[in-house]
Amino acid sequence: MGLPVRRRPDVEARVDRFAEALVARSRDAAVDEIVVVGHSMGSTLAVEVVARALEIDPNLGAPWPAVCLLTVG
Repeated sequence: MGLPVRRRPDVEARVDRFAEALVARSRDAAVDEIVVVGHSMGSTLAVEVVARALEIDPNLGAPWPAVCLLTVG
C-alpha cells in the first residue's frame, strides 16, 4: 500500500480557480486556442487543472476553441 496523499488546501483552491478560469475563457467567442503549459513540477499541476476543467465542462474544447496541454521537462 502506498503513502497517503497529502494535499495543501491553498494549492487545491488555486487549481480549482485556474480550472474555472480555463472553462470561462473557453466560452469566450473571441478565443481561438488555449494552451496550458506546465514546466517540471508545474506539469503535474497543469494536468490537474485540465482534468478539473473537464469535470466542470466535459465538452471543453469541443468543437471550439482548441484546448491544448503542453508539458516540458
